[in-house]
Amino acid sequence: MADGELFDCCVHLLDIFQETEGVDMLLKCMEENRVTRAAVCGTPVTKKWDNTEKERPKGAFQDTGRVYFFTATDEMIADELQEYEDQTAIESKIVPMACGFNPTDNFASKHLKRVLSKFPGFWGGVGELYMRYSEISMLTNEEVTRCNHPAMRDIYKLCSEKEIPVVVHSNASSESAKPYAVGYEYTHEFASVLEEHRNLKMLLNGCGMFERGKFQPPYEDELMHNLVKYPNLFLGVTSWTIEGCQNAMSNETLVTVVDLNPTRFVLSTDCPGNLLSTEYNRRVSILRDFVRKLKPETQELVMCKNAEELYRGRVFGK
Repeated sequence: MADGELFDCCVHLLDIFQETEGVDMLLKCMEENRVTRAAVCGTPVTKKWDNTEKERPKGAFQDTGRVYFFTATDEMIADELQEYEDQTAIESKIVPMACGFNPTDNFASKHLKRVLSKFPGFWGGVGELYMRYSEISMLTNEEVTRCNHPAMRDIYKLCSEKEIPVVVHSNASSESAKPYAVGYEYTHEFASVLEEHRNLKMLLNGCGMFERGKFQPPYEDELMHNLVKYPNLFLGVTSWTIEGCQNAMSNETLVTVVDLNPTRFVLSTDCPGNLLSTEYNRRVSILRDFVRKLKPETQELVMCKNAEELYRGRVFGK
């Protein structure tokens, strides 16, 4: 089952520089890895090439150059997908996602409605939105984004009405190893949204985990609490969650949590568009290795069926 069809719930066709290897490369990678469908978005921010740097940055964290919200990413995604010659492949394999707005701007819902109107029936969801996101948050020259920001309220209402999901990256807490820094000061932000918007489907990509800091008390208890309390919460296991977040939760413990909640987890490569040819295969392989550790009855749900349920509201091009 772990070698069967897989639904990739987050691919950034445009990276943080709004660059890509293209739709052809994405579909090729999907075909090679038996990924039958993918939720595809741009990146909501873009990296500045600061005038103090002689060479362009090669990554978001290579220098201290700021990042800023980039609203054109949605239109660029729409152009990439709608201008592709094989529209049958796009319609059957790709779920386009809109993310190009500032989540702290009270005009955000107006901007999103404009994009939805310009490409009616095209979008299958909103995201991936960067909320509490480590260095990205620190480098963003703007108010810190958070799931429960008042500017997001109308976004959530709209997604509830359209029955499309919201995908967010939001760390569970600040990245501190200080002795007094215990608990999860940010989980209440997405929890309050789920409490207020009971019909909203939210995918927390990365499960709120991150690579540094300490997770005390045990993070699995926090996840289980929220999964029980909020049936509209989905969690995205990513390749970097599996590879780099052992400080938050061991993979063995994560397997147990997934098996206990088999209808609530999905998989994401979270692969940026400039690294498809070099990274996509490896990331899918990591995800499949993780799935092999799950119970057989859980595997098919996590690989495809949960994602199909999450994105069932999508109708392309109508």
